[in-house]
Amino acid sequence: FADVITSMGQSLKDIGSIMVLLGCDVADGENNHCKKDSWIAANFEPKYLIIVSFIPFWFRFWQCMKKQYKLGFLHENNTQLWNAGKYASKLIPPFILLMNPRANKQESDGYMNDGFALYILFNLIATFYCSFWDYYYDWGLCRSRKSGSYGLREKRTFKPIVYYLAILEN
Repeated sequence: FADVITSMGQSLKDIGSIMVLLGCDVADGENNHCKKDSWIAANFEPKYLIIVSFIPFWFRFWQCMKKQYKLGFLHENNTQLWNAGKYASKLIPPFILLMNPRANKQESDGYMNDGFALYILFNLIATFYCSFWDYYYDWGLCRSRKSGSYGLREKRTFKPIVYYLAILEN
């Protein structure tokens, strides 16, 4: 369940933002965002977005840790620890937002505040980590040298073209 919810993270964030915009008493005509004095914009949206950004990855992190615990932390296969690291990298940006609510916004003078720079940095790290994991471990990209299926994993259910198209779509 947690794996499915982590895949739906961006959609859940978008649904929350739409709920906020639909619930606005007064919208600012220039940028279609709630005015700052709107209760929904001030109270619901930040908390909802942080929760939706944090909770699924928190559960998935602990699932991976439990799997590694059952294998043993000194086991030669530490794949679950690396997988847990992927989810831990996704926990850091919402934590930065929780500690510094202005971290996802630039200053009015165009300069970045420290929280914003950290937020961007850790989102970039998480994006690269998760992308590498998806392509290398989940899709098996660059793991096989067999003719006709270059770069794909050894065990496949479908024809290689299906995997190549899915990788591009991912």
